Amino acid sequence: MYQCNCGNDIHPARFKAGYHTCLQCGEKAARKEKLRKARSVTLAYNKGPYMYITPGTDTSSLGKKSGGGNGER
Repeated sequence: MYQCNCGNDIHPARFKAGYHTCLQCGEKAARKEKLRKARSVTLAYNKGPYMYITPGTDTSSLGKKSGGGNGER
């Protein structure tokens, strides 16, 4: 049987799937990650969709058009 850092056993199928923590420690880590990501969501513009803000996002350009067209006709 595989052991977690806290001393609990990890089921072999769970370990084989790539999880190296027990269910209790995995739940704690997932809860922590969920709260971190919840603080990284914002509205792009008025009545717009929610956007996930990654650490490298330039927040000064959120909701602005990219200016892909050149405006000529």
